[in-house]
Amino acid sequence: MNILFLTDFDHSTTGGTQTSVNAQFNELTRQGHTVIMLCPSDEAPWQEIGHNIYSLPTLRLFKPGGYAVIDPVRASVRRIIKFIQTFGVFDIVHSHTDGQFAQRARTVADRLDVPLVQTMHGKDDVFFENSIRFSGLASSMLRAADAIATHRWVTPQGKHSSLTAKNLWAVMANRCAAADAVTVPSQHFTDLFIANGVPSEKLHVISNGLADAVFDELSQPSTTLHSPLSLIWASRLSPEKRPLEFLAAVRQLSIPVEVHMYGDGPLVDTARQFLKKHELPNVTIHGRYQQKDITNLMQQHDLFVHTSYGFDNQPMVIMEAIAAGTPVFYCDPNLEEMMPQGVSVLSADPSSEGIAQTLTKTLSDTEKLRAMREAVWQGRDALRQSHQTKEMITLYESCAIEYAR
Repeated sequence: MNILFLTDFDHSTTGGTQTSVNAQFNELTRQGHTVIMLCPSDEAPWQEIGHNIYSLPTLRLFKPGGYAVIDPVRASVRRIIKFIQTFGVFDIVHSHTDGQFAQRARTVADRLDVPLVQTMHGKDDVFFENSIRFSGLASSMLRAADAIATHRWVTPQGKHSSLTAKNLWAVMANRCAAADAVTVPSQHFTDLFIANGVPSEKLHVISNGLADAVFDELSQPSTTLHSPLSLIWASRLSPEKRPLEFLAAVRQLSIPVEVHMYGDGPLVDTARQFLKKHELPNVTIHGRYQQKDITNLMQQHDLFVHTSYGFDNQPMVIMEAIAAGTPVFYCDPNLEEMMPQGVSVLSADPSSEGIAQTLTKTLSDTEKLRAMREAVWQGRDALRQSHQTKEMITLYESCAIEYAR
């Protein structure tokens, strides 16, 4: 098949969505399909910045969170369509984000006369509430602008905890309304779309995965534990990932540990100030890491800790820990569905006190930790991208048949 990927994230940046999209792109290519990806990039626009990956013009003075944003004028639909047509005929358009570029996805698919598949990767309402100042006002403006751009005003169903949540669910439901089919990585996230009025028959649960090469290149790590035990935390240092709650929990641990934190974000300086204020010499903040290095980093530690709560629907970094053979400690019970048997521990509650209490109990049982390391290695193959891509191709083919009727 000939497939067009559209995304609002530069493929070279670090993040769960980027990891998932790149894994899907590469596996489709490996299986013999032709995939073209268009994405924003700080590099020169309309150029090939990776194999079959092309850059679109971006705004120079507006980079929320450090991410490039498509220039709506220079990357107009007319120019995008003209550029796409240089690659020939496509069978499917697959939109991987629900941002500004995704607004154009339906128009692009209609001009190419092919179906549109939309993947919903994350909970934008939680991200907005944790990361955007005056989120109620900002989300209202975003919702209005989205309705104007797409000529659809969608009112989400169900109860919402805030105006921001209602507005962002309106945008996400709008993306679903535009698509011929919608894929969601997890069942619990799918249930939220159904609660917000998206027809269940349009929704398809297709898990994320990691590139098969990630699994093939790794050797099983030793079950020998470090002394003191070593913890790794690897996520964006931002409010929705709750790094400060993790550090507050580390202060309360009753057994010695070494902690290594990887990632960048708006809370890096705040986290470093916390370490200085509370004198935590056993914690090192390493900053940004290369995506290709993360599984090797995971294998150098005894336990991966993920403190996000109510935000992630299927964190790719947890998949990377499992692929590496590193047990997982997590706080959000919704994430249980992605865990192979016997590889993880759920915190008693998401508070720093709950994290500290459960972590202390977990780290005190070294025999269980060793058993978990063995279980992780045995259960990890289910996360290979090749399995998920076969499901995606089946969906593509079904959409193409239905669209042709």
